[in-house]
Amino acid sequence: DWQDLELTVDGSLLSGSGSFVESLSEVVTNKLRMLAESANSRRGVAQMSLDQSGKRLLAVEDQYNEAVANVSLAEQRRNSANERVNEATMRLQQVERQFNDSRDELQELVDIDKRCTEEVCRDVCMPGEVCRNCSMPTFIEKTGKCPITVKEVRNIRVPPFFVTRTTWIFVTQCRLENKQVCIKEDCPVGVDKVCYGKCVPVFESRLPVYYWRMVEVDVPSFENCTVQIYNSSVPSTCCENVTCAARVPDPSCVRNNADCRAMRQREAGDAQGVGDEARELFQQLVEARRNRSLAQTAKRRAGVEYEIYKQRVDQLAMSLERLQKARDNSETVYDRTLEEVEPILRIYESGNDSGYQNVFSINGVTFNTKLTNSPTSLAFNVVFQNLIDNSGTEYRESYLYISTQSEAVNLERMADGIIDTAFIGDSKRSTWLQTRLRRQTTTDLTPRQIFASRCTHISNTQLFFAEIQARLTEIQENINTSREGAGGLSESLSEDGPQEDEEFAAYLDLIRDYEDLSMEALRALESTIFSEWQASMEFLYSESGSVGEVGCDGLADCLQTSTDQLLNLIDLTPDSQLSLEFISLRPSFPLAAKRLLELALLSNVSIQEGLARVDPIIEITTAYATDNYWCNEPPVMITEPPPEVNISLGATLRLSCEAESNLPLTYYWMRGGNVLPQFTTNELVLAAVQRQDSANYTCVASNPVGTAESIDTSVTVYELPQFYLSPESVVTYFGDGNGAWFACNASAWPYPGWRWYHRSSPESDWTIVEGELTNELLIVDPQVEDEGMYACEAFNYHGSVRSEPVTLTLLPFTVSQHQFPLEFSVFISNGTCTAEDLYDSLYS
Repeated sequence: DWQDLELTVDGSLLSGSGSFVESLSEVVTNKLRMLAESANSRRGVAQMSLDQSGKRLLAVEDQYNEAVANVSLAEQRRNSANERVNEATMRLQQVERQFNDSRDELQELVDIDKRCTEEVCRDVCMPGEVCRNCSMPTFIEKTGKCPITVKEVRNIRVPPFFVTRTTWIFVTQCRLENKQVCIKEDCPVGVDKVCYGKCVPVFESRLPVYYWRMVEVDVPSFENCTVQIYNSSVPSTCCENVTCAARVPDPSCVRNNADCRAMRQREAGDAQGVGDEARELFQQLVEARRNRSLAQTAKRRAGVEYEIYKQRVDQLAMSLERLQKARDNSETVYDRTLEEVEPILRIYESGNDSGYQNVFSINGVTFNTKLTNSPTSLAFNVVFQNLIDNSGTEYRESYLYISTQSEAVNLERMADGIIDTAFIGDSKRSTWLQTRLRRQTTTDLTPRQIFASRCTHISNTQLFFAEIQARLTEIQENINTSREGAGGLSESLSEDGPQEDEEFAAYLDLIRDYEDLSMEALRALESTIFSEWQASMEFLYSESGSVGEVGCDGLADCLQTSTDQLLNLIDLTPDSQLSLEFISLRPSFPLAAKRLLELALLSNVSIQEGLARVDPIIEITTAYATDNYWCNEPPVMITEPPPEVNISLGATLRLSCEAESNLPLTYYWMRGGNVLPQFTTNELVLAAVQRQDSANYTCVASNPVGTAESIDTSVTVYELPQFYLSPESVVTYFGDGNGAWFACNASAWPYPGWRWYHRSSPESDWTIVEGELTNELLIVDPQVEDEGMYACEAFNYHGSVRSEPVTLTLLPFTVSQHQFPLEFSVFISNGTCTAEDLYDSLYS
């Protein structure tokens, strides 16, 4: 079974066409070519990114200096406008004072005319005494009843006092873990709590309580008294003083009319001159106000122009600061890129002309290993040489060839190790390894892990492109909003406003000037917005940036890395797994990738142009991701062979399985963990099975993502017992010291067990001979009861066979000598042996 076998193997791998050594050389050569071309491309992109960042910085510096000059000119115009406004204001104030004086003087004349208007004098009353005839009443006194108030004591109800009554109810309260108390019905569900019953007050009410007491009160009554009673009237004369004994014209009004007539005659001559002066000053006042309004409009325009230019300067100052940081960052990225790719650039300079065939050589591959039941790895000792440095140094490194991984994965891992050792100096080994591991996907992955990693990479690449598109779209929307806000007001005002109004026309001109200045500033700003976006994205992806699972440095490097990795995945995808939509878009990929890279390298590009460069690559990426090849899953076993099969020796074994997958499937079978290369379908047909075919059989379905294994089928090849040595009748003597010996043997699988039967006569029943469990029966010191018939039975789990009966006959004692044949049977499985080995096995 190989369980105790330990085999030590020393050997070397042959070189030549189709050999492993040649495959390893090709992989190293291809990786050197890709690394060298990528290093040269990264150097070029980093150089272009550095140059473009410098150009963007210089362009914005020129714009900043121009904006500073515009601010200075705008400030001069604003100061000049301020002076004109001050002059117009002083002139207006002077004219206003003169006009106000003239107006006051004229108003005074107008007021005098109103005050001195003659009025019609009304009559007024003069006081005096008036007498008339009248009669006087007389009274007599008599006794009568007069109303009075007396005191009485009465029992009355006084105002109540109030008592408080509380109403109680019984509730169940609970205490939570945080010591809070809540009513059980309102407590949160799923929280530990301790509950208990309790009476709690619901509300309180006040009840009035009345009582009575004796009080002295006033009670109305009457008493006798003396009263006056009318008797009769006596004639008489009555006189009284009145305010209007006679009516005459108002003397004051008469005097005022006389004075007014005299004043109006005196000042009538001055009114004409004052009115003419007031009309002239009013015209001057209107002109002064108009001049000041125009001066203020010009001042506002100059102020708006100054503020716009000032904002432009502030924006350019911030842009200049960001672009300076971006320039410094691009320089850092450039230096870091040169440091990373410097070891590989030597390969590019040496291997570009020769096709990378003369940059290294593999001088030999040897191995030394111990083989076990299930070998999983083999140590290869590779001798190789760097032909670039001309030092002649040979490197010897040991690499594990892992049997559970594909040959391509092993070659990739060994090639990385050879390149790291032969072409990267010790001083830069650590930095290079970090860079390589960050910029390439590890090869120590299972196929399923590789597919999952590439599926994630495609998704992250889509997110990367979508993020770029979203940022540019947001900036474009803000620009459109600003453009809409900067115009349109003047048109609406010109349609609705009074065109003949001179002040309105000046205001409309101001609005138009403001819109023109805003649009001019917006256009100037748009020329730097894209540069600022480039700077921000460059900074975002400069420090340990990545697209998917692959590292990159800066915007340009990340854009190139994303498209290179995507193109690599496309090339690795079988054409049969690509949709017609993507196949139609595939030829446009190189141009789309180039235009995408220009996002980081071009200057003076509008946001709209930037979006136009992103849209094609997003369309291609979306169409490729829709095919979903790298996001497939390993196959799923849907029909499996039975867990156990028993089959007779020489019969035909048939097993089948079925798996489900979106990708093409391949099948193979394993016996005892070893692949059976002759079976490559989902059905195993093994004719004329032998004992060594007993094992565990497994069906394996595989697609590019991974494998699916069926349950193990335990196959047992059995052979029914069949005698090739039957017992023979024995004739011996009573009490023979050598005994009576019977022997039988049978072939069977599994190996048979044994039973012996005995009966004294043909009419009696067979009984088992107790204690005899081998294929030999020795009856020591045979006696009369041992005589009779004997039979041997061979059996296993699958059946049994009994021999023909033989007899034991006992004779009276006679000395004799017999020879018995002895036969050896030796079976050797799973191997070969020499004659010496056979001799040792027989006689050791």
